[in-house]
Amino acid sequence: MIHLLLAEDNPDIRKIITRLVLEENDMIIVAQAENGRQALELSKTKYYNVLILDFSLPDINAFTIIKEIKQIDAGINILVINSLREEIFAQKSIMAGAEGYLNKFLLYKKLKEAIRHINSGKNYISPPLYKEKIQAEPEYALSYKKNYLYN
Repeated sequence: MIHLLLAEDNPDIRKIITRLVLEENDMIIVAQAENGRQALELSKTKYYNVLILDFSLPDINAFTIIKEIKQIDAGINILVINSLREEIFAQKSIMAGAEGYLNKFLLYKKLKEAIRHINSGKNYISPPLYKEKIQAEPEYALSYKKNYLYN
């Protein structure tokens, strides 16, 4: 069973993610946080396989949350979700310690796949971001092909 901590300030997005996870037999949302402080506190109380982290929480920068949670539990896999498509956010999230980055517009199609992928120890980046990047820089595909999933 994949135990999830969901950190998202938008109640509508939390409902969507909860509904998607409830469809699955191998994952469960154990706790939810509405801000970064709550996410940090909850990460200290239980074991989670995956943190689904909104990039734009109102109180703490996502990169700070990633780094602090990794200090609390280095084994947690972090999937950053964001409505912005800019590839730089994905790169910086991975560099900060996250295992994955998913555009919120792809939640219905790719959330469960992304969760399972990063839970298996691999990285994940939203497919459109990858496709745009390799069109601009073909060598990008070669350097990351072994570690990332692209559809």
